[in-house]
Amino acid sequence: LTLSNDLFNLGNAHAKSGHYQLALQSLEAALELGKKATTASRSGLIELYLARVWLQLKNHTLALEHVDRAEELLSQTKQADSQVNIARLRARICYELGDQDKALSCLTHALDVAGHNNIPTQTALTLRLLGEVVLSQQEIAQAQDNFNRSLETFKQLAMQLEQANCLLSLARAAWLGQNLPQARDYCQQALDLSRGDYLEIEWRARAQLAELELQSGQDQHALALITEAAQYLSRIQRQFWQPAVAGTYAHEPAQMFASALPLATRLDQPEAALQFMEANKATTLVNQLGSSSNHSAGKTEKELSQLRSEINWMQNQIQVNLSGANMQTLLQMRSLRKELQVKSRRYEALISQL
Repeated sequence: LTLSNDLFNLGNAHAKSGHYQLALQSLEAALELGKKATTASRSGLIELYLARVWLQLKNHTLALEHVDRAEELLSQTKQADSQVNIARLRARICYELGDQDKALSCLTHALDVAGHNNIPTQTALTLRLLGEVVLSQQEIAQAQDNFNRSLETFKQLAMQLEQANCLLSLARAAWLGQNLPQARDYCQQALDLSRGDYLEIEWRARAQLAELELQSGQDQHALALITEAAQYLSRIQRQFWQPAVAGTYAHEPAQMFASALPLATRLDQPEAALQFMEANKATTLVNQLGSSSNHSAGKTEKELSQLRSEINWMQNQIQVNLSGANMQTLLQMRSLRKELQVKSRRYEALISQL
């Protein structure tokens, strides 16, 4: 049970720092270890965190599966905190899939429960997501009010990652309201809070700043910002060893590279253009490998497919070995991890050659 708790905490830490593959591995191992030793409510909590990671990776199907399992496991506890978490996760899934009415209904329920039970953190998290929904409906003033209320709560609770997320939301709202200096200031505040610790904040803030610089006619500065954003993004993507995981994360980065390529070409920066082309190509290829089991290819892509199978097998072995974590299995896991790193590096090298 202690090992399960440690893995759960480790998974949560990995998720916050943007190491999603490691977060999934730790949380799935915690869930497996805790099946016999822990309560249904504890397993439900782990399922919730797994749902969060898959949602961050934009895999809505798996996120919803974990939310459903979490709700089933937590149904007997009647904990207000869990009810709000589940409602907000469902709201975000609905919002990202385009069902705004259902998202608003879930968020209203979440706010009611959080307010009635005086849970400020949950209220602030829910208000921020509500702000995103109403911002998509061009209700800029209402969105800004929700973001600012959330930000104040997160400041009081010293929740730096959530503060940074709020600031990026405020930056987007300011940009839509044509207040570019304010948007730029919010992005910089988010970076000041992150200080390199939160990879998602680092690349997204720079991508937003690049948009602002482009709109202001500062093309060179925009290109420099996109280059920096791509470097932070690559630190997230390098730790993916399951192509299916990487593929679900590919949509937003692909949008950034799509705008970066013509910019680099226009500025006569062939090295930057090549860098963006390679990054975009790798993202696209990983997505294809994850979604098509019948992909016919040449020698290199066949090796990629073989490596993918081996990597997935080793990951599963590491998880299975955790269920009998004695000295012998720990040594086996150490050896497997080393081999996994070698296979992952080979996989990345092949991707870069295509």
